[in-house]
This record gives sequence, C-alpha cells and structure tokens, in this order.
Amino acid sequence: PEHFEALLWSTHYEFQTGDAQKARSRLRVLTRLEPANPVVVGFREIDSLSTLLRVLSSPEDRGSLYLDMSRIYERIGLPEEALDMADRAWKARPEEARRRTAEILTTTGRTSGAERYTRSLN
Repeated sequence: PEHFEALLWSTHYEFQTGDAQKARSRLRVLTRLEPANPVVVGFREIDSLSTLLRVLSSPEDRGSLYLDMSRIYERIGLPEEALDMADRAWKARPEEARRRTAEILTTTGRTSGAERYTRSLN
C-alpha cells in the first residue's frame, strides 16, 4: 500500500512493536514518496539511533541516545513516545531525563506535572 498516512502509522506501529525489518521496509517506501517529510526524516533518525543502541553497552551512552530519540519523537508530534524515551534514560541520566520530562509536559500543556519535575531539579 502506498497511502502515505497509513504508511506513516504502520511504520510507527512496527517500530513500537519491535518489528524493525517491517518498519524499515515501510520507511523505504515513505522515503521514496516524500524524502523531505519531517516525520519520515524523524523516523529515519530514530531507526539509525535504534541501530546504534544495539551495539552500545555503556548505560550513559544508551541514556543519551534515548534522550535524543525523545527529542525526535517530540519534534514529529509524538509526545507520549517522547516521554517513553525519556523514561528509558532515567536510570543512566536521571537529571537530564527529569529535565526532558518537564520539557515535554510543559510543551503538551501538562504544567502541573512539569512543575513537579522542575522543582525536583532544584
């Protein structure tokens, strides 16, 4: 299928369920259809970072990559996934993860939650 929006959502679903092979296949089609689309670009970046995650052993490096992925997910309009990635960084990068969580909550209008995370930084 080459319906662009359906391909976007199915690519996202495949990434979320861990079927990287199927996600990459759909991502290749999306890249052919609209290579400069910000969501397609974001998914390509996420795919690259996911590949790198598989070879990194340092918790701090992995935490940094999760925070990078969090920024990408937020940039492409997927704040819940951005929060999930910040959560994965929590153990290795607690201060940065807390700050990142506060940023996402603020951006999405959940200011009371953001204030709680911001206060805990001080």
